Amino acid sequence: MTRGRFPRGRASSPGKSAPLLLREPTPFAPGLPDIVARSPQPEATPAELPGREARPTGACVVRMDLETSPTMFRGVFRRIPGWIGAVAWVVVVVAGTSSAVETGGPEPGPLSGVNPVEIPGIHNAFRIGSRYYSGSAPDSEEAFFALARAGVKTIITVDGAQPDVETARRHGIRYIHLPHGYDGVSTNVEIQIQKAIATISGPIFFHCHHGKHRGPAAAAIACIATEGWTPEKADRWLHLAGTDTNYAGLYRTVEQFHPLTPEALAAISAVLPERAGVSRLIDAMVGIDASWDALKAARKVDYVAPADRPDLDPANEATLLMEHFREAARLEEAKRKGAAFLEGAGAMERLGSEAAVLLRQRKDGLSPELNVRLDRVFDGINRSCASCHHDFRN
Repeated sequence: MTRGRFPRGRASSPGKSAPLLLREPTPFAPGLPDIVARSPQPEATPAELPGREARPTGACVVRMDLETSPTMFRGVFRRIPGWIGAVAWVVVVVAGTSSAVETGGPEPGPLSGVNPVEIPGIHNAFRIGSRYYSGSAPDSEEAFFALARAGVKTIITVDGAQPDVETARRHGIRYIHLPHGYDGVSTNVEIQIQKAIATISGPIFFHCHHGKHRGPAAAAIACIATEGWTPEKADRWLHLAGTDTNYAGLYRTVEQFHPLTPEALAAISAVLPERAGVSRLIDAMVGIDASWDALKAARKVDYVAPADRPDLDPANEATLLMEHFREAARLEEAKRKGAAFLEGAGAMERLGSEAAVLLRQRKDGLSPELNVRLDRVFDGINRSCASCHHDFRN
């Protein structure tokens, strides 16, 4: 069965209510002074077996549909006296009218052994199983400090960007750089991940750039290899982490991955570099991602520098974006991708140039007309990025 483009699972259909889940809180994980657990997930139960749906201990799941059963619910609440019945009726109305959004995949929900956590300087952070974390790239001294306080001794990055090895070392953390693409994890990288987790003790933090796509796929490989995860649970984890279903290769990786036996793994030697060599085109794409992230942050605050990045110059970032695309198109690796890729890079260069001109005008104020023009250019860049990812990166 193919995953990703047609993911498994079921989304709530229109008119049907989402389950209302009531459960007792789970204690925070011990020994994590700088990482705060949020929305703790239920512990594993014997019900979690292949082919069976796990249910949290002590949970009460109520599915309500006011459109099909209004009489039944009115009858129930007539028997509940006073203010209790009134409050309960409000709860039912809210639950019954808040249908889940159809996303084309399973509804994200509790997954045993997986807990969202708050880590300073890291987004989309989770604690997974007995020894793994997953999230975005650490972007500050504070982030490395928090990871070290949590006991993390090793970071495995699968991003194309060169890791901040020096800052990690200052906090007693080793980096392992195993970059892979959005089209899936190669056999060599699968072996390197297995070798790393088999030979390294202590908690390990996996990350890519945003912590949503490639990093969670690598963490899923580790959990299948050492935590007893099934491909079905790994699939649910990718959805929970926010992995885009358009990256079908990442879903296919966790569906088809089979860990090596300890004997086979011991017989293989694998290099675990702190910094891996990457192509110049990947370097260009890393720069493009950084500039585009900065521009998206500026757009959220009417195309000026965000409060947490006061030194950001949106017009300068747009110029950098234009230059990144110009230089990328000159590379032999880009030329080998064909005319369509080069035409797309040229179109993005022109959009970046137009954005830079408009953002310089923005320094004199934001008129309604200028706002519309900026929105149009930014939407064009976003569509071009999505189209390029679909055709060349996925």
